Amino acid sequence: MDDLSPPPTPTPVCYRHADRATRLACSECGKPICAECSHDSAVGQRCRECAQPHGRHKVVDARRTTGALAGLTNAPVNQAILAITIAVFVAGLLNLEARDWLFQNLSSWNFGIANGDWWRLVSSALLHDYGFIFHIGFNMYFLYLLGPALERQVGSAPFAALYLATAATGGLAAYYLGEPRTVSIGASGAIFGIVAVWVYAAYRSGHRGARMLANQQMLWLIGIGIVFPFFASGLNISWQGHFGGLLGGLAIGWAWGRAAPQSTNPKLTRTIIAVAALGAAIAVSLFIDPSWM
Repeated sequence: MDDLSPPPTPTPVCYRHADRATRLACSECGKPICAECSHDSAVGQRCRECAQPHGRHKVVDARRTTGALAGLTNAPVNQAILAITIAVFVAGLLNLEARDWLFQNLSSWNFGIANGDWWRLVSSALLHDYGFIFHIGFNMYFLYLLGPALERQVGSAPFAALYLATAATGGLAAYYLGEPRTVSIGASGAIFGIVAVWVYAAYRSGHRGARMLANQQMLWLIGIGIVFPFFASGLNISWQGHFGGLLGGLAIGWAWGRAAPQSTNPKLTRTIIAVAALGAAIAVSLFIDPSWM
């Protein structure tokens, strides 16, 4: 009897090296690529053509865009966030009346959110603790360390939407998992969202070393940001905000990795996904009451 079963699917080969079987594919165009032809990006790996500069924009390899050497070059959103956040902190430092106004109107006050002040989910990322200078120091340092490289990889508009969305998901977690009188401030939720996107991208890259690094980073992130506050209650660190930002970043990173590579306009797709997450967080706060109400 003839065997009518379909023949086995051959393993794809690199589009530039026909003798190299590979399971990797370009996250932009989908062409199979080997490790030599792979250029790391924040949302996967790209082939040589997709990693080339387009028009006046330069695609920067992720291997060369981490750390202080990259700086804030070609990262206008990060520049703006750093400048505005530091300016707000200095304004409150120099003027007590301004500080009181900022905290009364921009902090993530649970009763205020329950009364419809949805903007507090995001605006609280501009405020930091004046009694603990390391609060703004740590947040702005990690933004400077990780934010510009991610902005250069995914685009300024998607990064801005990601920052706002994960600030909101962090505030949302503090709202639902906190107490009625809880007041939360700080950019930690957004920072955790940025770290989560980097960790997911490293895990998705297909490289064993990157996955091991992602696992290490995840354990470090959970330990420092979520577990540590239980042992340092005197510092009033919001594990809920960290947890919400982390989940928001992982969800957005996952959606970016799924939808953007198949899109004809990846930057627009990433922006829409992050804006949708922001809108969803705000809608949930407006229409679903927390258990303590």
